[in-house]
Amino acid sequence: MRSVEIRNGRLFYYGSAVGYLEGDGITADPMFRREDLERWLERKNLPVRWVDGVYDRLASGGPIQNARPLKSLRIWQLKPDTPIEMRFIGLERMAREFDGPNPSQYRIAYDGQAESQELEDIWNKFCRRTLPGGDHPLAISDVIELYDTDESAFYYVDKREIVHVGFTPALRENVTTPEPSRKDGSDQRLFQKLEQEYLAYLEPLRSAALPELLEKAGEIADTQAVYRCLCENTGLSTEQKEKLATLEQPLQAIRDRWRQTHPTPEPELLEACEALTTSQQQSEETPALSMTL
Repeated sequence: MRSVEIRNGRLFYYGSAVGYLEGDGITADPMFRREDLERWLERKNLPVRWVDGVYDRLASGGPIQNARPLKSLRIWQLKPDTPIEMRFIGLERMAREFDGPNPSQYRIAYDGQAESQELEDIWNKFCRRTLPGGDHPLAISDVIELYDTDESAFYYVDKREIVHVGFTPALRENVTTPEPSRKDGSDQRLFQKLEQEYLAYLEPLRSAALPELLEKAGEIADTQAVYRCLCENTGLSTEQKEKLATLEQPLQAIRDRWRQTHPTPEPELLEACEALTTSQQQSEETPALSMTL
């Protein structure tokens, strides 16, 4: 078996289809980006475009008509500095209260390929896993873009369906390599955990009856305030972030500690974090700390 070869318009690397001919070059999956493969392509004078998701599509039997791939996929998510009230809301409210979705308030969280162009398939693949770079899974208020060299189509992830929306073409000026939403290390670990917990907290509220929402109004407002402050605040030390990231439910733990004394979120929130991490250090033998504050 040859280590690298092209058969029927597809690029094979040690027997696996990892790319395909497109125009004058190759589109290939970056998970197989190796020095020997790049040298082989260079010798063949084949420029290569590395695109996530190519291997999965080819492995699932995805077609490449005339060496042309299915439309590529981008997932747009709200920027970290957008108001917390914009996150995870339906299209009607987004349009009514924020005149959105507005591309200037979004950034690219994923840019690659999917095995299918069916919106339901895209949802099923990306709603259960953290996106590359640490961004939260596909969720309500995100925008899906299916695009090729000629056009783009945009779809808003609404409460019960994914609907076509108008996203101004001016956003093409902002199309760049996806940037990580968080810093590396302790920042990423903590904020990724906070975001996942916040998503899980919101999920049952979307179908809750009005009396239940009214009963929990204070808790919901406090949870949103704590989440927003933690995502925006840089006053925590690296050690504090690392300790908070070890908690099973850091958002709930910080919120509950803060609610014991809070008049306003700041600076009392930082004091709650400091107290929480201090008590954790003094009582490492209490695994249920986050549940007993």
